Parts: sequence; structure tokens; C-alpha cells
Amino acid sequence: MNQILWKITQLMLERTFSRFLWYGNRKNRIWASLQKAAKPLYAGALGFKGFEQLHQISMCKLWLMFKQNDNLWPNFRHSKYCRTDHPNQVRAKLGDSMTWKQMLKMKEQDENLYTWELGQCNINFWQEKWCPENTIEPLDENLDKNIMVKDCWEGQKWSQEVLQKVITENSMRQISKLQFDRNNKDRMIIKVNSTQSVTQAIYNQLFTQEETSWGENLWKKFLSPSIAFFYWRVLNNLIPTDDILKLKVLKGPSKFYLCQNSEETATHLFFQCDFSKKVWGSLTINFHINTINLGWEQLKKCWSNWKDQICSKVIKVDWKKPSYPHLKVSTDGSFTTHTAEFGGVFRDYKGRCIIFFKASIIVEDALKAEAGSLYWVIKMAVINRWTQIQAEVDSFMLIEYMTGIVVPPWHIQQWIIKIKHLNKEIQINYCFTYREGNKLANYLAIEGAESQRVTVATLTC
Repeated sequence: MNQILWKITQLMLERTFSRFLWYGNRKNRIWASLQKAAKPLYAGALGFKGFEQLHQISMCKLWLMFKQNDNLWPNFRHSKYCRTDHPNQVRAKLGDSMTWKQMLKMKEQDENLYTWELGQCNINFWQEKWCPENTIEPLDENLDKNIMVKDCWEGQKWSQEVLQKVITENSMRQISKLQFDRNNKDRMIIKVNSTQSVTQAIYNQLFTQEETSWGENLWKKFLSPSIAFFYWRVLNNLIPTDDILKLKVLKGPSKFYLCQNSEETATHLFFQCDFSKKVWGSLTINFHINTINLGWEQLKKCWSNWKDQICSKVIKVDWKKPSYPHLKVSTDGSFTTHTAEFGGVFRDYKGRCIIFFKASIIVEDALKAEAGSLYWVIKMAVINRWTQIQAEVDSFMLIEYMTGIVVPPWHIQQWIIKIKHLNKEIQINYCFTYREGNKLANYLAIEGAESQRVTVATLTC
């Protein structure tokens, strides 16, 4: 009865989590079971554990806790279920609790997860793993199975007389080399790597998963979660194409909408359709990819190589002092649907703050906020008669507009004209910096939203 209740509860929880994963409160279809998604990232899944996996891992942990026998709960279990037999020899009996029966199912896998570090030697000589494997060779199969390791110890050394009666001479030589402190308690050593938790070690012992070349690469920071999740669905055939819908007994069109030449499948949708080929042709001009036989395997390979190239490029970003007698101004504009702000700071060749400012501005997009911020920076330099300026912004597009590399759109043109008109009065150089090197100006720009008026101040840094 308890087993039935557990299965029903597990099934209900899995259905609830599946609904949450796939569509929340909306009416939709579940495209993959929770068991299929509940696998590691390297196996091409979502990187979490299912209820059955968590249950087995929990039972393994309880068995390890039981074998350590260092508190009240293991002592109670020992006295109830293992009065005369060693735990490794105990079998489930009628009337045993459900938890104990589940623990016994997992004990064989658990025994490979740990070894014992000897201390007071209160462990079974034959049943426990306390010495290197294949070291103990019994003389006779009918020997006493309840002998303890401490029974083979005499004074401060091994009892050769006792060992001669139970194991071979080769085993005696190997065991005699073991050194330990009899004043310490026996300690269980769980076999885990330095980067591994006990839970992960148990999971790897219980479940073997086939590794994919794209699994872990899919969930990197340079992909948004929504794009990564869609890509995961595509690679696992979990998108609503006609061939998949037919398997779910849903009727649909027999031809692909874009070309009207073939049935809609994931492969045809992304690679074989004439429209898809044109898209790939325009996207892969600079990637040296052969699009004639382009398919999932080639795309996965290219994805892995591209990811390695992107992740291997690390750019060090920091703020550098200007050369004497220049002043460097870092400026930034911030834009939201409700407000737009700009801010910046002038610093000299020693890195000292000359002036900082922040204010709100009325513009329609983020690029206008950046251009407006740059205009007021130059205006402030002209008013203060600072003739040699280095202007640093984190908008690469604005730099291209200012240097004439790209023709600016009409709505930015007015700001560019104003800025170039001011350039005639001072000597100014424009340079681009990454946002990480422009944090102070970005902070001032965000603070400008709370200012009802223009704030200009000075301090000594």
C-alpha cells in the first residue's frame, strides 16, 4: 500500500512540474516527460534530477549514515534489523519498514562508494572494505564470518598467530604494512573527487548517461535562457513540426508552408527548404561552412568550435589615465521606457576628479541619450576653456558616427552637427571603451534619473 501511495504521489508531482516547465498556467502540450529532461547538461538535458533519482540518492545517503553508526538513528536500526547478522547479509523481511526495504535495495551500489580508515578496528574483517582490493585471500571458505579486525590485533601490532589461521602468507605481508592510530575511531572515507559532492558521486555511481558534444556548451552565459531552451528543444525533436504532431495524433497540413514541396520536419524546416538555404547562405559567408550538405551534426561541430574560440578570448578592461596636459572625460547615457539620463566625470593625468555631473534628458532612444551626453560634455569643456580632451564612451556606433565611418541616421544627425560645431573650439579625441571600463559614468547616468535638476560638482579623488 505504501509503495502504491509513493508511486501515485511521485506521478502527481511529476505532472505538476512538467506543466510548470512547459506552459505554466496556459493550456498547452507537454513535449517531453520530466524523466527525459531530468538529466545532466552533458547528456543533452536540462541539468536537474528527477524524483526517482532523488529518492534513490536519498536512500544511498541513509545507508551510508547507517553504516557509520555514530548516532542514535543508526543504533536503533542496528538493534532492530541487524541483531545477529552483518548489515551486508541482511535481507528484507515481512513487516520491515518501507524505508529499510528501500535502503537494502541500494546497499550493493553503496558498497562501492566508500572505504574504511582503521582506528579502533571495530569493523568486520571480511564484510567491510578496509584494505586495498584483492589483498585478503582466505585460507578456507568455512571460516568465521563474524570475526572483527580488532581480533587480529595484539598489543601494538598485528597478531601473526591469528592472521595465519585465516589468510594466506601473501595477504599477511600486505596487511602487516598497514599503519594506523588505535586511539582514533574507525572513519568512513567516501570516494569523491575534489570538485565533486557526495550527491554527485552517488549519482554517477547509480546512473550512467551518454555524453553529448553540445550539452554543456548550450547553457553558456552568451546565450539567453529562452534561446538556449529553444535550441535544446530543436536538438531533441521537441518542436511542433508536422511529423511530430502526427505522432501525437494531431492532424495538420501535409506540406511545408514556405515552399509547399515537402512535409514539415525539423530537418526540412532548418536545412532543406529553399528559403532556409538562402538564410544559411547569407549567415555563413564568413564562417567557411559548407552549406550544401548542412545538417545537425555539422552544425553541432561548428557550434562547439565557435564556442571554444569565443570563450578563449579574454579582454582585460580598465580605465587608463590620460597623458599630460589632457583631460579624460568618461560619459554615458541611460534610457528606459519612462526616463532618459546622462552622466560623466572629468579626470586629469593623475586620475583626480575635476568635475562630475548627472542629469535627466528628453530623448526617444538610448543612442540619442549617448549623443546628448557627449554634446553636453563638450559644451562643458568649452565653457571651462579646456582645450585638450579625450572623450571616452561605451557606444561603438556613436564613435563611428563621430569619425565619419558610418553615416548617422536622420534622428541622430542634429546631435552630430551640434557636436562637430563645438569641436572647432577645442581639440578632442574620441575613443571607445567597454561598459566594464565605464562603470563610474554608467552609475552617474543611472543616478541622473533621481535628479530633478542638473547636478555638477567637484571633489578630490
